Amino acid sequence: MKLTNLAVTGFALFFAGQAHAALSGYWDSSKILHSILGSNDVANSLKQQPVESITRTDSGYQIKSHSCAVDITVERMLPNKLGPSGFKIRVGPGHCQ
Repeated sequence: MKLTNLAVTGFALFFAGQAHAALSGYWDSSKILHSILGSNDVANSLKQQPVESITRTDSGYQIKSHSCAVDITVERMLPNKLGPSGFKIRVGPGHCQ
């Protein structure tokens, strides 16, 4: 009987830990946006102009400045261990007027 209780408790703690390991939608997108806005490739694609808008797309985000726009692809990676999932960003070519 005690072994069964121990197993149930172990499973409950394991799954509770996994639920808390994922970031909320806000913190997940915040982490991605910080990475994008800190990228030299994004700054160069926008010709170092100030960001005027950030729009979510099916594959990531589109960042616009006064006369340029760049598409960012976000590739999510499954974690090998307990914790938040990782991601990679790919900066597309900038399109300027």
